[in-house]
Amino acid sequence: MELASPDTRTSAPRSGSLENPLVVENVPGHVIPILEQEFDDFETESTRFLDGRLEQAEFIKFRLKQGVYGQRQPDVQMIRVKLPMGGVTPDQLDAFASVIEQYAPLRKGHVTTRQNIQIHHVPLTDMPELMRELADTGLSSREGCGNTMRNVTGDARAGTLDDELFDITPYAGAYVRYFVRHPTTQAMPRKVKTAFAANDADNAITQIHDAASRSGSVAAPRSCPGSPRRCTSSSSSTTATI
Repeated sequence: MELASPDTRTSAPRSGSLENPLVVENVPGHVIPILEQEFDDFETESTRFLDGRLEQAEFIKFRLKQGVYGQRQPDVQMIRVKLPMGGVTPDQLDAFASVIEQYAPLRKGHVTTRQNIQIHHVPLTDMPELMRELADTGLSSREGCGNTMRNVTGDARAGTLDDELFDITPYAGAYVRYFVRHPTTQAMPRKVKTAFAANDADNAITQIHDAASRSGSVAAPRSCPGSPRRCTSSSSSTTATI
């Protein structure tokens, strides 16, 4: 085999460098499909509610599925934006900062224990535009509230950890996309919180969740903390919580 001389070799930068970034479609930060129609629907329904043409009970059921909570303070709402597996991009952080400065009187957002970002005290009339601005960068609050499949958590560093058995990203992403907006999960008797982990560190804290998948090199003992429905069963490498 004849090797290329230095002056004839390609000088293209390696894949994954700043000059030649590696583009991956299925990544945290861009998991939940964005449906523009939902923002138009939210604006329509919130206007009907404010005009007295929609009963409060009906509007509550509608807005909860869009991740919008009521507050004790009158005429303002809180929105919970989901970050599946804790992933967020620089552009998305900029979008959070922008809408918080524009629409949140306290100029603050809150990071939750389950990888959401909440924005409080937003006037209902401003909520549709806030949702649209976040959606422009791939962010969604869909089913951040209500008796639905809540945010699916995991380690945002998945795929780069030395001790993980596999990358949870495609599996957790598929789980999110399957259940979000699924007809059978829009009005369940109770909300369901899910986590994925693939190492012994279990940074997603799978054992406190309603449904979880954890794989590691050491099997955890069988336990049912608090409730038989949160019973952990183990094999030599995998723990599943249901």
